[in-house]
Amino acid sequence: MDKKYKKSHFVFLTKMYRFITILLVAFILFLGFNYISARGENKCTPVKEIKMEVINPNVVFFGDSITDYYDLDKYYPDLKKVNSGISGNRTWDLKKDMYNRVYRYNPSKVILLIGINNYLYENSSTELVVNDIKDMVNQIHENLPNCEIVIQSIYPVNDDWRIKRRPDVPTVDVLTKKIIDSNVEIKKYCDDNNYKYVDMFKELSDDNCEFDKQYTNDGLHPNEKGYEKITEILKKYL
Repeated sequence: MDKKYKKSHFVFLTKMYRFITILLVAFILFLGFNYISARGENKCTPVKEIKMEVINPNVVFFGDSITDYYDLDKYYPDLKKVNSGISGNRTWDLKKDMYNRVYRYNPSKVILLIGINNYLYENSSTELVVNDIKDMVNQIHENLPNCEIVIQSIYPVNDDWRIKRRPDVPTVDVLTKKIIDSNVEIKKYCDDNNYKYVDMFKELSDDNCEFDKQYTNDGLHPNEKGYEKITEILKKYL
């Protein structure tokens, strides 16, 4: 009996050691995976948090840095709104985050502006940009059938952005052609589908079809006077 007991006890301890070893290995692998994941996340561009301070908004401004830098509280103090712009966004960044940045707010109106970063940093085709905008608008209409969609033209640029800030981006001539070609297609899409189109390109351009320097300090983003002009125009659609 004593030998059997010792053998049984030995088998039991062996199984326990194996079980504990498996648990330790699993725990170490878990920690390693989290560490690698965390390092990977740290290499990514930080994502701006959704602006949750706005309760029950009825207008979502949806876009990139031009929207992000737009002081909506200053220009629309009495409007229920959400600034859902994130600096650096391309069209696909908006498409993959529609729920968090649009649908969750159940807006009665969406003001959309996107596209310029595709041309500055990605060399996207006009077809890709226009099709992405169409896809977004179609998705908003499908998911929020009572929501009114206002689509802004892509804004003009001037060469100050390349010369002073980013010498790696295309010249103003290359960018302007893409912007104009895109805006022609976006307007046609809006006309064909009864969406409101705002030709902000025309309103902000000088005689050379470049961003009028009275409305921008860097050739890409509106300055205070530029945002005042934009607000004056957009208020007609709100």
